[in-house]
Amino acid sequence: MAQAQTIPAAGKQSSAAALRWIGGFAAGFLLSGARIAGVSVPAAACLIAALPPSFSALAVFLGAAAGSLTLWETEAAVLTLAIGLLTLTANWAARGFGFSGKPWFPPALAAGCGAVVCLLALFSRDVTGRALAALIVRILTLAAGTAVARRTLERPEGLPLCACLAALVSGSGGILLPGGIPLGGILAAGAALSLCETPLAVPMAAMGGLALDWCRPEGGSATAILTAAALAAGLPLRRRWQRLAAFLGAAGVTILLAGGRDGGLFLAAALGGGIALFLPPMLPKALPADDVRRRLELAAAAMDSAFFAAGERAPTSEKNSVSELYDRVGAKVCARCAKFSQCWRQESQKTCEILLRAAPAIQARGTALPEDFPREFSGECRHFSAFLRELDQGLDDAARRQQRLRRQREEQAVLTAQYRILASYLRRTASPQDPVTPAYQPETACRSAQRTGQTVSGDRAVCFAAGRSYCVLLCDGMGTGREAAEDSFRAADLLSRLLRAGMEPDDALELFNGLYVLRETGGAATVDLAWVDLISGSGVLYKWGGGPSYLKTPQGVKKLGTASLPPGVGVGGTQQAQQIRLSLGKGETLILTSDGVGGEEAVRLIRAAGDGSVRELAAGILACGDPACKDDRTAAVLRLRPISAP
Repeated sequence: MAQAQTIPAAGKQSSAAALRWIGGFAAGFLLSGARIAGVSVPAAACLIAALPPSFSALAVFLGAAAGSLTLWETEAAVLTLAIGLLTLTANWAARGFGFSGKPWFPPALAAGCGAVVCLLALFSRDVTGRALAALIVRILTLAAGTAVARRTLERPEGLPLCACLAALVSGSGGILLPGGIPLGGILAAGAALSLCETPLAVPMAAMGGLALDWCRPEGGSATAILTAAALAAGLPLRRRWQRLAAFLGAAGVTILLAGGRDGGLFLAAALGGGIALFLPPMLPKALPADDVRRRLELAAAAMDSAFFAAGERAPTSEKNSVSELYDRVGAKVCARCAKFSQCWRQESQKTCEILLRAAPAIQARGTALPEDFPREFSGECRHFSAFLRELDQGLDDAARRQQRLRRQREEQAVLTAQYRILASYLRRTASPQDPVTPAYQPETACRSAQRTGQTVSGDRAVCFAAGRSYCVLLCDGMGTGREAAEDSFRAADLLSRLLRAGMEPDDALELFNGLYVLRETGGAATVDLAWVDLISGSGVLYKWGGGPSYLKTPQGVKKLGTASLPPGVGVGGTQQAQQIRLSLGKGETLILTSDGVGGEEAVRLIRAAGDGSVRELAAGILACGDPACKDDRTAAVLRLRPISAP
């Protein structure tokens, strides 16, 4: 039995080794044909250097040797063979040394071997500008290509994978099948279509097209053709044959627009797409849940580190007392005066007392006036006007420094808050959320009217679900007209996106405020946000500079909120949203209004309204306002209805 189990395992190992040999030989053969503007590029040596010393590397070299002798003339073939052989030999010789395992070693090895061979070849003939350019291209390609190949061997994903596939396309682009079909076109189309359900489809198509255009003698429009085809295949289509049809349709249209001279490329796209139709996807459509969770947790840890690092060096306040300013002004103005010794040495105590008595008024006002000083001082001072000018200039400079420090502290507070908020959001997103069944159904209505004479309203009201919660958001742009409408739209759009993405309301509002502080457009729009849990019926009303809100309960109507500055004015302290906890689980009705709505008439209407239509209530509240009001008017109503159990 033991022998029966060992034989299949050995057979599988032999099959895998044979496949690696065949794959390495084929890769070396194709890579040997890589070229840029007709100049051979030793791409096979990049793969030889990136692989560990093994028979797979030897297979790549043998394939490159066969390809070089088949695809190139003698001189270019010998050059490719020499670089590949030297790289393979040096890689085997360095085996066992500690530096051979360093990430920098393979690129350095390939570039060094290429430089030695190319320099020997260069000095054996006349040195020309074209030869020097070819030398530089080969050395740079060897270093960069080896780094990309090593990265792809470790993790075959992302742009490095596309670059390696493009190198294969470049190597096979000069190989024409019957009918003038480029083999590189088949590979490029097949790779792009295999990646059409991932974000890498368009980059792969563009890189493959560039590789084809560079290696074909007549050039062409392969880049535009394949990119347009990849964009079409990326449309939300369910079946793979539909993606193939879209791919070929876009390729055909682009070829016709380009003059219809790339018929061979269309046939190559058809063959490559047909092959990809029967192959498994090159990459998974989405990462496994565990991998996503791990990445989110790592990103959250990185944001935590950034949060602590950003808060380590806070700008400190600068001492700018008037006493210190006196010293600087005196040294600049009084030092050259003939009475300097009398004022600052013989009568220094008297001078200091006069200046200190004037200091509180100057400090409070921020500027110095002649009446701040006694007449005996101003009358005897020979440079009193210059003294006042320098003192005022010093006060202005100090005020600007303080303003700059204050701004730096605000920016640092915003930055650290953003890191903290992002870390919290990523960590919460990484935690699995159990599905829940809501107990309440929201009933909402929004009514708005622009100011008389305006075509748009500067208010914006939106209602949306955010996970297990429901939100009603009202933003009132400052002023009226199109500019106010744009401000309120941007504010509502940003906040709704953050909340829909799963960010907590406190964090979303703090992030929103910080962004407006950094833009220095504070006060552009007010924010009223009702955030209600559809499981418990409880919630929070966030009010930040908006008009009054009302809560209708069986006991009456309660006015909510107090006047405050809008977001974006500053950070910390009182610069945050007012939070009012509420419950709508027993039929209560919440009404949000902008500045142009409200008053005793609206309160009486709300008090008299029953449990009827929320639309009629919103319309009635809006009608309570004065139609000739010089502001836009908006009313939003929210009520929860229990969901009956099935």
